[in-house]
Amino acid sequence: MITKNTNRMTDGAAVNVLDFGAVGDGVTDDTVAIQAALNHAASTGGTLMGIGNATCLVTSELSVSGGIKYDMMGDTIDGSGIANGTTYSEVAVLTVGGSIGSTVLLTSDVALGDQTLDVDSSSLAVGDYLLLSSSQLMVDGYSNPSNKRGELNRVEAITNGTSIKTAGGSLFAYATASSANIKLITPATGVSITNGKIIAGGVGSWHTGLRLDYCVDFKVENLDVSYAEDIGIATFYCYGGLIHGGVVEYSTNPNGGMAIASGTGYGTALLYATRDVVVDNVSYMRCKRAITGGARYPAVFNTVVNCVAEGGKNGLGSHEPCWWWTFTNNTVRGMAGVGFNIRGQYNKLSGNRIFDCAGTGIYVRTYYDNPEGITGTELTDNYLVRTAGIVLEGVQGRIIDTTISGGEIIDSNFNSLVVKTSDNVHIEGVRMSGQADAGSTDGNCVVVSGTVANGADNCTNVNISDCDMQDALRYGLKASYTQNLSIDGNRVGQSQREGLYLDGCERVSANNNKIKASVVAFTYGIGLRNCSESVVNNNHLNGNDDSGQTSNHGIAFIGDGSGNSCTDNMAVGNNINGHASAVLVTAINSGVVDHSVVVANNGRGCYGATKFNISSTNQSVANNLI
Repeated sequence: MITKNTNRMTDGAAVNVLDFGAVGDGVTDDTVAIQAALNHAASTGGTLMGIGNATCLVTSELSVSGGIKYDMMGDTIDGSGIANGTTYSEVAVLTVGGSIGSTVLLTSDVALGDQTLDVDSSSLAVGDYLLLSSSQLMVDGYSNPSNKRGELNRVEAITNGTSIKTAGGSLFAYATASSANIKLITPATGVSITNGKIIAGGVGSWHTGLRLDYCVDFKVENLDVSYAEDIGIATFYCYGGLIHGGVVEYSTNPNGGMAIASGTGYGTALLYATRDVVVDNVSYMRCKRAITGGARYPAVFNTVVNCVAEGGKNGLGSHEPCWWWTFTNNTVRGMAGVGFNIRGQYNKLSGNRIFDCAGTGIYVRTYYDNPEGITGTELTDNYLVRTAGIVLEGVQGRIIDTTISGGEIIDSNFNSLVVKTSDNVHIEGVRMSGQADAGSTDGNCVVVSGTVANGADNCTNVNISDCDMQDALRYGLKASYTQNLSIDGNRVGQSQREGLYLDGCERVSANNNKIKASVVAFTYGIGLRNCSESVVNNNHLNGNDDSGQTSNHGIAFIGDGSGNSCTDNMAVGNNINGHASAVLVTAINSGVVDHSVVVANNGRGCYGATKFNISSTNQSVANNLI
């Protein structure tokens, strides 16, 4: 070790930045001293220690290769005076990393899940880290040409001179016709940056705070980062790591601060194939977006847990090239935009709390054309208060295989839960109550939305069960142009329009629901307009017993408009009270209603003179109680 007293060096021993001439008074330029200390600690394997709650001014970027261990001891590295960059990811106050080698082409294609790679293995060894990639788009047909197929893996065995076995199966298929290849990574292993603060240059600087390249099993702990006008903490091609504790604040976008819709301004970004990183117990304050990931290659198997994001534009989330992320027990509040923005595949959100966001609380959406859509999203036991609820929206591609279970959505700014351009959606056990907006389309508990019959934006295979839908300013559930919709065992109360309103839907099953009308004007408990092949069975519908309302119907089948029809629908075994009529079957505005089956319903508790108002022909009506 080099010391002021002995000027001696011992490999592996701890050194202090003071030993290399750092002053830490916040005025003296400590760049050369700290850079020398970093180089020494990286080369000897020793731990670098800070001064202790000092401020070290640096005027150019710090960078080090290898497994540096730097305990900043409460020091602040003030990089606000570093020259401004001119583009993204150009300038970082501190960069730590390894390196990547040249391209070695594969000699045969790789199927999804393959562990064997046919490649010249003469320069490889067991335990080596690799980037496996090709020029193929992230998924076939994807419209953003900058997002390619690529992943990090590790050599488990050298099977012979022409093939290797990797530690995990490939996440994608790779074609030799698209230059499928590997690149050997020389990682920085065991990097540790702890107990300090980095200040970047703020608005106009294009600065990142801390950048980690090609790191394996790194640790960033109790590190605060302020005023990064790009990214607070960025990882590129990192395999395994922990970002724990600390505060990241005021990360903004170089092209427009908080206001710009796209671009950086991230608190933490896990980029370029970064995988198996845990972000835990970090606080994000006034960042344009607190956490994101992806970019050139998908970021995979990352976990965000126990974090807080407050203020700023958007909270936590993933770009579309992010796969198998988990967000657990995080809190997001006070965003000007979206709480969670989820654009990737197979993401899971559980036990998160979202408060007071002007935009959507959890927004799952496609971002670019993608024939495979966004697949496999799970939302479990999340709690949303005073946000625009949960939205699934296939903007270009479709949202596929989504489960929303448990949790609460309270006092939504618009609708509680919206499903658009989605397939195979299962919603179960969600409690929804209260909306703040009763506009022409908003103020509903659940909306399943399409725009025209057989349209490209229609939803299919949607199941909604065991949910509480209370105090909607319009509908408990409104569904338009949806095929194969199951509504089973839900409780709908105090909706100010209809309990369930279905328009242009096919093959609806509405069974065992309990629906209570509001005290104000209420039209239908369950209304089917221009629907077909649907079954309404064993529901309990309680109206408001307002004898002054003559258009208050328990169940309605309506053919509305020229060329439209409501056909082949059934109402069987329902118990209907407090409405003017139990069942209304009618055609209006030159519409058609026919082949309805109305059997074994109990309308004795309805107050109108005509309990079963069947005004069209070709209906089957039998064994109803009047």
